[in-house]
Amino acid sequence: MDELTREFLIESQEGLDRMERCLTELEARPQDAALIGDIFRSVHTIKGPLDSWASSGWKSWLTPEKICSACCAKAS
Repeated sequence: MDELTREFLIESQEGLDRMERCLTELEARPQDAALIGDIFRSVHTIKGPLDSWASSGWKSWLTPEKICSACCAKAS
């Protein structure tokens, strides 16, 4: 695995961890705009490189579904 992909996967896992914490907190505070903003930023951080890679044809195999699946498999 090249360094760029490895770094992306590490940052994606961190973003997914942050989203999980925020979503759990959001159950208790559904109107908390800061939590919603944190969730949005995490998704956007993961999505951004995927869009760039897809449009360039590089790493087209790295889809959001595969990222989530890989992260879930790592967590189990």
